[in-house]
Amino acid sequence: MKKITLWTIYLASAVSAISAQTVTTGAVGYNRITCPTNADTIVGVPFQAQGSIACRLNAAPAVSGSKATLTLNLSTLTPGGLTGHYVRFVGGTRDGRWYDVLTASPDTNTASTVTINLNGDNLAGVLNGNSLVIARYWTLATLFPPAQATSSWAETPPGSGNFVPNGHAVVASGGTTASQRRTQLGLPNLTGTGIDRPGVDTFYITGGEWRKQGIAGNFGTTILFPDSHMSISHPSSVTRPTIFRSFGDVVHTPFTIPLATNVTGKRDSYIAIPRPIPLRLNQLNLLESGAFVQSANISASGRQDELLVYATPSSFLNKTPTSSYFAFGGNWRIQGDTNPQNTAIIPAGAAITVRKAPTLGGVTTHWLNTPTY
Repeated sequence: MKKITLWTIYLASAVSAISAQTVTTGAVGYNRITCPTNADTIVGVPFQAQGSIACRLNAAPAVSGSKATLTLNLSTLTPGGLTGHYVRFVGGTRDGRWYDVLTASPDTNTASTVTINLNGDNLAGVLNGNSLVIARYWTLATLFPPAQATSSWAETPPGSGNFVPNGHAVVASGGTTASQRRTQLGLPNLTGTGIDRPGVDTFYITGGEWRKQGIAGNFGTTILFPDSHMSISHPSSVTRPTIFRSFGDVVHTPFTIPLATNVTGKRDSYIAIPRPIPLRLNQLNLLESGAFVQSANISASGRQDELLVYATPSSFLNKTPTSSYFAFGGNWRIQGDTNPQNTAIIPAGAAITVRKAPTLGGVTTHWLNTPTY
């Protein structure tokens, strides 16, 4: 059985100013999800990694092709030290949108500038003085340190029948062969264009490092995107549940999630909402932001965009969505029920799929998710 429990801990806001740089350690949260044996648990991290830097633009962005250089109101960044980071705008015309910090050779970032990958977007309307956050991506090794992988369970307290894993959610494998593997962590196919796309990468821990199926090397630095989910898969050889604990900064500003579309045929976006509390469908701002197209009627033939939700709790492998919501007449609906579903709950750390109907030109829409706290 899977259980999602949430504790959100709000600490007194604490910041340390270095020149014009602010390292924010304000609202901090903790989330706990039980991962059953012989099952896939599809989850996201509802928190930002700690240690983000809040700052402002000291000039308008300098855009060159698919890149933009941002001059900031600080001079304390470490050149070459922003590998595995992204920039997220706070307010303005690109409120909540986030972009990779480019660090490939040559690394052109300086103590006061960062270069970002626009990835097909633009910075129209972004001005001198606009606010942003430089945040660190979660990686496999920072979220699940290999040295802390579960290898056994302890009965706590003794005689209680309650067996607690001695580490995090991932059970270490005994080797690289399929029969030796225990927990496998799967990442979704984010670049494909169809629906129900199988995952593209599978990882596991063995020998004190993260390995990737079929490829030699240490993959602990693999990035986990802040708006995407992952699958923690326990085969039957994992005989007891583990616990996925996540802890980090609460994102208390808008967060924008891009939703790609096709010219023909529907397209899935695999998402975990970076919010640390359960949300009702009418709190997502998905419909209100204009990123979700309402259906022409309540029949399947009139269906446009769909919101697919994975059941919680559930215990089985190769999990598929169990609920499909759509919008009609300004309300959330579900097939087979004439009543509005506006108060249906998406748990913190849960995974969803937004299935977009085709659009003229295959445009990307932007879902501005606003906090309810």
